[in-house]
Amino acid sequence: MARIDQATVNDRIENGYNFDFGKYISDGFEIFKKEWLMFSLYGLASLILMMASFATLIGALFFIFPLYLGFSVAAVKVEKGEQLEFKDFFGAFKNYDKYALLCICYFAVFLVLYIPFIFLFVMADANIGYFDAGVAGGVMGIFMMFYYVFFYAAIYFIQGSMIFTPYLIHFGEYSAVEAMKASFKLFRRQILMIMVFVFVVGILTSIGYLACIIGVFATMAAGMLMQYSMVKDILMKSYYSEIDQIGNPEI
Repeated sequence: MARIDQATVNDRIENGYNFDFGKYISDGFEIFKKEWLMFSLYGLASLILMMASFATLIGALFFIFPLYLGFSVAAVKVEKGEQLEFKDFFGAFKNYDKYALLCICYFAVFLVLYIPFIFLFVMADANIGYFDAGVAGGVMGIFMMFYYVFFYAAIYFIQGSMIFTPYLIHFGEYSAVEAMKASFKLFRRQILMIMVFVFVVGILTSIGYLACIIGVFATMAAGMLMQYSMVKDILMKSYYSEIDQIGNPEI
């Protein structure tokens, strides 16, 4: 069965690891091609469920990461040559409580990043009439330009540094806090390559938006499978052995 062993994680943190960029892109596409219809249909279903969960903040906390991880849970079965059923995509919901805590941590970070904007907006509103409107507008415009550059750079960095986190929770049984710490330590070993990988996968995923609406479901699935292939190569042990067949449930 697919799993992440803590000893393997510690070894990668201490000794580093190779990052085969091309292999992860290629492997992700190969997995997708084997069950392209199922992955695309799940992409559609996950987007619908995600949009519905945003109707309430609490729903979003519990749904986002398990839905994204559904592609990886299904990929494990595909690589083992087993029959893939649609219900397999929802296997990551067993750790919904840990993902909720993870989402809360993300939300707290985003809130902190918004504090400078909120502060300036409040100050500008409180002092309206004391400054020339043109000057105030120009200052606000310059601030907003630099602020949004900083904001999106910070989001990009967080996305890269936390890339391993949900996988450590699901496949390694880490707590949310332990997973975040381990993910950041792993990220430091290959900062440049991971940041470029996140950027390229993001571009490939967004191609669906430019192509057509249906393409979104396919490119999103392929992008998530590329990310899974990266995590698998770096952290996961062998999927299948004779010992794993005896009395062990699938992950």
